Amino acid sequence: MKNKRILQYLGIMLFGVLAFFIGFYCGTDDYKSDLIAVKHIDGKYGKAFYGVEVFGKDAGNRIEIYARIHIGGVDKFYYHDCGKIGIAFNWQEAKEKFGNISFDGSVLSIGNTYSIKKEKYENHR
Repeated sequence: MKNKRILQYLGIMLFGVLAFFIGFYCGTDDYKSDLIAVKHIDGKYGKAFYGVEVFGKDAGNRIEIYARIHIGGVDKFYYHDCGKIGIAFNWQEAKEKFGNISFDGSVLSIGNTYSIKKEKYENHR
């Protein structure tokens, strides 16, 4: 009877330790990226309504550059995914080529290689 009780406690402890490590492993961020540039721009729904995020991911001997436009602020879960917008061969080149975000009122430009019209990312309404 006493051995059965000990086995139950060991089983519960083993389950707890296993659950902890599974949760710890699953909680790690597989999304490895480095931020290149961020800028907030005004939209027709308010000031700083759009947050532009440009980031890179290591891809062997190059860095793939991605962008997304957060809608309603970066704390919201809704965004326009621009996808891969270019490549660079080191982080300095990535920041030089894609670190400048500008908005002229109708077109959002990231560096001098990528641009998107306001109508395309404002299609959320």
